[in-house]
Amino acid sequence: MKIGIFLAYAPGIKMSNQGLGRQLVQFTAGFHNHSGEAIAILCPSWLRDDVHKLLSQGGVSNHAYRIICPPGGIPISFRIQRLLSAHLERLRSRRTISRAYLKLKELLYTSIYAQVRKLAVYLLSTRSIVGFSLTFLTSLILAIAIAPVALPLVVVGASLYGLARWIRRMMRRVSARTSSIPIVSQLNAFLLDARKANQISFVQRAYNGVYRRETSWMVNFANRDGTIDFWFSPTVFWPEFNAINKPSALCFPDMVLSEFPVSFAVDHPHTLAVFGRCEKTIEGGRHFITYSDVTAEEGLERRFGVNKGQISVIPHAAMDLSHHISIEGTLDPGQARRRFAVNLLEGHRNVHWQTHRYLSNFSFQDTKYLFYPSQIRPNKNIVNLIRGYEISLRRKHQYAKLILTGDVSTNTEISNFLRARRLQYDIIFFNDVPEQILAALYHLAELVINPTLYEGGFPFTFTEGLSVGTPSIMSDIPQVRQAIPNELAEEMLFDPYSPETIANAIVHGLTHRARLVDLQMPLYRKMRKRSWSDVASDHVATFSKIRDGIVSA
Repeated sequence: MKIGIFLAYAPGIKMSNQGLGRQLVQFTAGFHNHSGEAIAILCPSWLRDDVHKLLSQGGVSNHAYRIICPPGGIPISFRIQRLLSAHLERLRSRRTISRAYLKLKELLYTSIYAQVRKLAVYLLSTRSIVGFSLTFLTSLILAIAIAPVALPLVVVGASLYGLARWIRRMMRRVSARTSSIPIVSQLNAFLLDARKANQISFVQRAYNGVYRRETSWMVNFANRDGTIDFWFSPTVFWPEFNAINKPSALCFPDMVLSEFPVSFAVDHPHTLAVFGRCEKTIEGGRHFITYSDVTAEEGLERRFGVNKGQISVIPHAAMDLSHHISIEGTLDPGQARRRFAVNLLEGHRNVHWQTHRYLSNFSFQDTKYLFYPSQIRPNKNIVNLIRGYEISLRRKHQYAKLILTGDVSTNTEISNFLRARRLQYDIIFFNDVPEQILAALYHLAELVINPTLYEGGFPFTFTEGLSVGTPSIMSDIPQVRQAIPNELAEEMLFDPYSPETIANAIVHGLTHRARLVDLQMPLYRKMRKRSWSDVASDHVATFSKIRDGIVSA
């Protein structure tokens, strides 16, 4: 069976730090190994390089896939946007700004300040009346010669600056006095809303137009192409996928937006539009694949009213990161792996944290830390994790750092909380790390902690951590409970809504780390018996049933 994968992520989405990105690697490799055919990946032009890089870094052979994009390359508007974004990113970096500042300061100092200082030092220290007189007279003549040009410029500049300050002050007074007048305040609010609406609508309309052209070409290609037997979408973000009139299926990982609508509306306003697109995709979908019975029953069936016969449940396989840090041919492989992982992290530090006043010389050699690899989203429960961590650190005296991989720069609640509680040196953020650095972080951690409130299936963090020898403590949620034996659940699960319980779990995990490894390894070995080739085989078997009409919408 020849399989096509449909991707339509927006520009700027970093697939490498998303769970869906790692799944794409596994799906592509698994489908190829099962069928022996190159997997067609249909995507917008702006995703071509990102997809190729993601699959190459994931170890997928170039012969295992072919990327299909609209012809003509990336639209010029997105090329300009990428160039501007890259330039702004460089300007934002402290290193670039400080380097430019130092160059400017050096130029001014050497050309003006240094010369004036040297002149003053000479006049004050010389013992020669002739030298003093000549130097003083020369400087005076030069100053008099420059004054007719410089003085008007200084006067005009000072006058304009004073005028601008006066106008600004008067406008503030007028605004303050008139803002209480109802008609003025209403007019101001109307103009502000109109301006915002026009700006947003113009940018959004421009983007939507380009996006529609790309996805329309993709859908037309899929409908015209006669070589692909089955089309698969790894998520439900794209209602355009339903316009493909060939055998197809949608993967439904989860619908976190529907579980935490208020939090997403406050923290991520744009996700309301995403949720609308997902709803539209599900309404028009014919066949769905989920990772767990919980997601199938509570998500698709109960919340969205999808018929049970349209849903197939295909569980994940275990994730394995050990090959990223494996060292062979040494007398002590364990110590060699640890040293290699330390070198990886400190190399990453040297590249990315050179100007950070705390982390520029941070040593990972003997640092104890907890690790939670996750984006910062409402369902990930980051605030409760930080509260529980603070209790374990300051009340229960468990001296270990906490390393997270989310981008905290866009979350003011967490940033402010860290500063208010003086935790900015105890909690470290590794944002957007490649998979090898991720494996090193897992390997050196004392514990992997996952406080999530909701997932589509059993969280990857459990098998990713144990694949490099690190045990986990986790939230007691249905998606986890259905995979964990009761006797093990008592040792490793906690109430994610209680920071005190999270703190107790941290203390227990750090105190009984070796015991956790011994208890969790049998479950991990059992999970490893199911490979991603098995997952791919189950998908292909389901695809065949849908294509042959055995499974009907």
